[in-house]
Amino acid sequence: MLLTLLGSIRAPLENEKQTQLEIANQLDAAGVEYIREFRLAPGEIVDFMIGDVAVEVKIKGSRAGILRQLERYSAHAAVAQIILLTSRSILLPPTIGGKPACAISLSRAWL
Repeated sequence: MLLTLLGSIRAPLENEKQTQLEIANQLDAAGVEYIREFRLAPGEIVDFMIGDVAVEVKIKGSRAGILRQLERYSAHAAVAQIILLTSRSILLPPTIGGKPACAISLSRAWL
């Protein structure tokens, strides 16, 4: 259900903070409980925690940099799964740090 909901989100892709705000608005409308900017550790802040699922939003950045960030997040006990919401075409491995991972494209048209 969560993957379907996140996959249906349409958001502006010009500014990551605006994208995050629209994602939050759509999660609110769907009645999904989450924590924004969840601090896993000092300097390790994931954009959304939905239960034990870490959801990171990336509009820019290199694949290698994004993977390094997700690997750091996967090392935390609070994270059981990682979902990357991105405007980029990025293929993630099925697991990162032994935890399920997937990428969902936000690059569809903003309506």
